Amino acid sequence: MTDDTESARLLGIVVPTLGAPEPPEFTAEDRRITQVSLAWQRLSTEARWMEGHAMLAGLPPGTYIELYGRAAATGEQLGLSLASLLDARGWLLRPIEVAHRALSALASAEVAGYFAYAAAHGLVVVTARALRIDPSAHRILQRTKAGQPDPPRFAPFEPTRQPSMNEEWVGLLRAAADASGEPAAQALVEPIERLLAAEAWVAMVGRRDQNFHRDRPQSLPTGVAFENPWEVDEHGNGVLDFPGEANYVPPDPDIAVEEASTAVSELASAMSAWIDQLQPTLVALGGTQRFPESEEHGT
Repeated sequence: MTDDTESARLLGIVVPTLGAPEPPEFTAEDRRITQVSLAWQRLSTEARWMEGHAMLAGLPPGTYIELYGRAAATGEQLGLSLASLLDARGWLLRPIEVAHRALSALASAEVAGYFAYAAAHGLVVVTARALRIDPSAHRILQRTKAGQPDPPRFAPFEPTRQPSMNEEWVGLLRAAADASGEPAAQALVEPIERLLAAEAWVAMVGRRDQNFHRDRPQSLPTGVAFENPWEVDEHGNGVLDFPGEANYVPPDPDIAVEEASTAVSELASAMSAWIDQLQPTLVALGGTQRFPESEEHGT
């Protein structure tokens, strides 16, 4: 539904769905991201027998049930991010004359970013849960900033403050991994550090922060520019110079979709490297025994 009550001017749009009418071609990169998502989701099948290893290692009850369940949910979020990206790319295939093409593509790219950011939070959470097995690493992870009296204890299923995908927490993960003295644990953190520093990831998070915490720009060319139209002249008088439509440039959906696509690919690469390092880390930290080859794959 559109609002074009003024002659030849599109003032607003409410779309009935963000689902693209025509799905885009599934690329090799899409298939790679899909496989990473499914590999993480399949970790749910390992939760019960891994919990048995946790009991033998003397870990708190529920340690691996929680860790593997949270990891599986993180994989699902990666898949949802990809689905939103496919919708965004599908909208870009529509003719440029379609009024809601730009709005729908931009919104779908934003949704992809939200799911990707949520998955990145999950990546940090499961990393902290894995590292806490080591007592020295656990002590590091319980550090908090001033004014935050309740540290995250990381007891299984305890409703405490959770880690986030930001410089502070990734720095704590690095310090915790280093405190453990185990190269495998240190390698577990490296993919997260690379993701946090990736240019496309930084851009996508910046767009998300703008939308959530500051000002989300309107998608239509008839939007209002984010600038104060009032100025003060040499006499101290207020002068209103209201910017016209020519002063407003809406976000470019092609750039937003490309930005989100690259960021999600970076996330998938980090998650792929991480999952390969999970079992070596748990073994190195004493959280489980070394598995035979068949058992490593949950067979």
